[in-house]
Amino acid sequence: MTEVANLLIKEMQEKGLKYLDVIEEQEHTIVSVGFNLSSASVKIHVFCENDNNNVAIRCFGFLKVNESQFPKALLCCNELNQKMRWVKFYIGDEGEINIEDDAIVDNITAGSELLQLVMRMASIADDAYPIINRAIWS
Repeated sequence: MTEVANLLIKEMQEKGLKYLDVIEEQEHTIVSVGFNLSSASVKIHVFCENDNNNVAIRCFGFLKVNESQFPKALLCCNELNQKMRWVKFYIGDEGEINIEDDAIVDNITAGSELLQLVMRMASIADDAYPIINRAIWS
């Protein structure tokens, strides 16, 4: 397991938070965290690269849109990307809205940095969920 992933897990344990999974792959370690928000439930994955301090924070399948909703969802994602800092919204190949963030963290403060980024993504997801739903169902 990467040192960065270990620091994130340690920080979460110190704060009384739990993670869902830890998957060790050849190129990175993935720490998955689940949140039951006021608007939705999300699963956020933190990909910690093995050979450096680069991390990718992803929330896959945040919302699913059908073909008729796609234009409104695309416009909404564009507006959210203009208004909300820290994360990027995009529509994947299967019509799912995903949220992503990338960071380079410091070995000493990686745990607190990553926990802050994960919590920020969860908060932004909670704020964005009703906005996207209003847009695609209007």
